[in-house]
Amino acid sequence: MLLIKMIKKFIKILLIKYFDFRYYGNTKFLDVIKFYFTFNKKFFFINKYVVFPVKSFFIYNFFRTVDDYEKENIKLFEVLSHEFDIFVDIGANFGFFSMLFSSVGKNTTYAIELNPLTYEQLRIITNKNENIKTFNIGISDKTSELNYPKYHLIRMSTKLDSQSFSDLGHKKVETCTVDEFFEKNVIKDQKINNCLVKIDIEGAESKLFKSSNVLIKKHKPFILLELHPKDMSPFEDKKIIKYLKENFYNLYDIEGKLLEINYEEYDNQRFIFCVPENKQNKFEKIKYKILN
Repeated sequence: MLLIKMIKKFIKILLIKYFDFRYYGNTKFLDVIKFYFTFNKKFFFINKYVVFPVKSFFIYNFFRTVDDYEKENIKLFEVLSHEFDIFVDIGANFGFFSMLFSSVGKNTTYAIELNPLTYEQLRIITNKNENIKTFNIGISDKTSELNYPKYHLIRMSTKLDSQSFSDLGHKKVETCTVDEFFEKNVIKDQKINNCLVKIDIEGAESKLFKSSNVLIKKHKPFILLELHPKDMSPFEDKKIIKYLKENFYNLYDIEGKLLEINYEEYDNQRFIFCVPENKQNKFEKIKYKILN
């Protein structure tokens, strides 16, 4: 009986790591065949190809639909990658935007991913890019450790409500505050006057901002913020909007032609460009390049 359980566990791990197409709805057989013969994906970005090793069906599937779902963000990064020297990618997933940003000049990227299995893909993809530093940690409201499923699907990076992966073992993943991360890693390396931060952590945004006093009040980076109201407590997203406004940030709707978002008129916009008031001139230049 024990041997049978061990064999089932081994097979389940193999399915998640190497045959994860089984976990996607409406997957066609032809796509599965193409996936196993796709070793690299070349993505054209600002007059050059950025090469992504394809070791997961999630990554293969991502590039099949990238033009539909990330079109606006890709256009945004075509401009932002020339405007900033440092990019802190919180919730980097497999590193798509980290790779785009670091393909330009001598930009430096700090790519942070919580999910151990996703982080493995991130490490593989960014391995040859010396401008990207990767971290398998979580950004939260305190320094601690989290028992994260060791084999948890990439497409479900932060959805820990599923118990079907708990039998495959756990990995202790460190968590720290965003202020601690910057102090220990980014500020130690260089000045952060020209820094862009992306935050996409599937509903954990409020925990990040609870520990962001130094970052938000002193350093004031530009922030690309993706909010996930469905994964938050009621009105948690509005509290984040209010916090940023109170700390002298202007907010702009990325999907709404960068129109300004007022706290009173906030209507569940998910993709927000957060601009420090004292850097408004820089934003106006960026906006002009994006919209023209």
